[in-house]
Amino acid sequence: MISSAISLYYYFGVVMQMYMQEAPKEHGLSPTPGLAPALILMVAGTLILGILPGPLIKAGQAAVAIFLP
Repeated sequence: MISSAISLYYYFGVVMQMYMQEAPKEHGLSPTPGLAPALILMVAGTLILGILPGPLIKAGQAAVAIFLP
């Protein structure tokens, strides 16, 4: 119960800072030239492995089969 009270105090402080303080005017982030190709590569990889996981699973099974008797 004490841990719950401590975590409640901690997380309530985070929420207070998120919603009760004014947002900074400048975010200071600027995209780099390699950001778009990296995002495209990651999205493509996620879609391919999500739709066709079979080849990766077979490769993993083949790699593990070396160590199993």
